[in-house]
Amino acid sequence: MDLLAKARAVPVDQTKRLRELADRLPDGDALRGKAVFRGPKAGCSICHSMAYHGGQFGPDLTRIGQVRKKMDLLEAIVFPGASLVRSYETMQVSLSGGDVMVGIIRDQGAGHVSLGISPEKTTRIERGNIRNIEPLNISLMPAGMDQVLTMQQLSDLVAYLEASR
Repeated sequence: MDLLAKARAVPVDQTKRLRELADRLPDGDALRGKAVFRGPKAGCSICHSMAYHGGQFGPDLTRIGQVRKKMDLLEAIVFPGASLVRSYETMQVSLSGGDVMVGIIRDQGAGHVSLGISPEKTTRIERGNIRNIEPLNISLMPAGMDQVLTMQQLSDLVAYLEASR
């Protein structure tokens, strides 16, 4: 299989999986979805904030329902690498000593780059120690929430996000 065929194969599989999930989702409840968002099973609020509650590692989702439809939200939950939000792209930083770090650039100046490695950890790297910085086409958000959450929880979470306007 050539490279172009491989590149086309993944979105088709993802589209098929999303359609199968969407067809099986029960009606969602936004109030229960709020509990899923804030709860430990999904862990959304560790990285994302919603109405001033939650983390700052991922994008603020307070008004996500204004810009994303149900299928977009489902895709973002199940396949978070399918579309990346600007300024939250995963970057690979290669250091002059040979080490490689992966994270989200939180801040940068003439002499340094601050790389968010996790919600709890940001590392400051002096520019003189950086050999290369390049974007990766992946998300730090874990994929496969459809395997972690029940169908009802997934539907409730989508309903909560969709109602966030």
